[in-house]
Amino acid sequence: MKDRRISAYLTTSNHGREAVGLDEILASYLTFSSEVVVCDRDSHDGTWEELRHMTQQDSRVRLLRCTSLTLPHDALSLAREACRCPWTFEGSPTLVVDDSDSPGFDALLDLLDDEWRTRDGWPCIALPVLRFRGGVEHVRRDRPLSRPSLSCNDPEITHDIQGLTDRHTGTPIPCIETVPADVEALRHDGSHATELGDALDRATHGIPVLWCHESIRDVLPPNRLPSGLVPTPLRRTRVLRPQPRPISVVH
Repeated sequence: MKDRRISAYLTTSNHGREAVGLDEILASYLTFSSEVVVCDRDSHDGTWEELRHMTQQDSRVRLLRCTSLTLPHDALSLAREACRCPWTFEGSPTLVVDDSDSPGFDALLDLLDDEWRTRDGWPCIALPVLRFRGGVEHVRRDRPLSRPSLSCNDPEITHDIQGLTDRHTGTPIPCIETVPADVEALRHDGSHATELGDALDRATHGIPVLWCHESIRDVLPPNRLPSGLVPTPLRRTRVLRPQPRPISVVH
C-alpha cells in the first residue's frame, strides 16, 4: 500500500501583519497533511507565542525557530529537512487550501509517484494560485499563475534563492505544470480578471487551487481600499474566503 502521508511546511515572521491568521492557514493544511512544520524567523509580535499555543492544541503542528538574519530560503530548507512524511507541500504565510480541494491531493501523488519511477530527478507539481485583493477576488496577472508546491521528500532536494534544487548539483528540480498553456496565455493578453478566473476554474477542475490572501496594506493604496477595511499591519479581520475553522484537538 502506497504511503499517502504529506508533510506541509512554511516559514513566517511577525505574522500579525498578514491578512489571514495562522490558525486558518494551518487548519487548511491539516485537512490533507499529517503534520505541519513551521519555521519562525525570530518573530517579536506574538507570533511565536501563538504558534506555541497551537502546538498545545494539536500535536501535528511542529515548530522550529531561527534568527531574523536567516534568509527565507534557508529557513525553508530547515523546515523541509524536518518533514517526516514521504511527500511534502510547501506552504506560505499567505496561502490557504480550501477544504473542498483536499481530496484532490491523492491523484497528484499518483502522478508524482509515476514520474518519480519513470524519469530522472525528483519532480514536483506546480499548483494554480488565485490571489485576492481588498476582499474582492482578482487574478493577479503581474504574478505567476502557479507555484511549485508538492514534491517527493528526498534529502537530496533543498531550497536555494532560485527555488527547489538538487542539493549537490544546484540544478532546478523538474516541475509538472497544472495550468494549461492556453490559460497561461490569457494572463498576458489583457483579458479581464473575471474571464481569466473563469478559464482557470474550468481548466483546473479537480485540482487543488491555492488561495493567496495578501495584506491589503501591501497591494492597495489607502484611497482605493474597500469600504470598512483598515490598512494596518495588524489588521486581522477575516473578510476573505475560505471561511475560518478551528484546529481540531488531537488527544
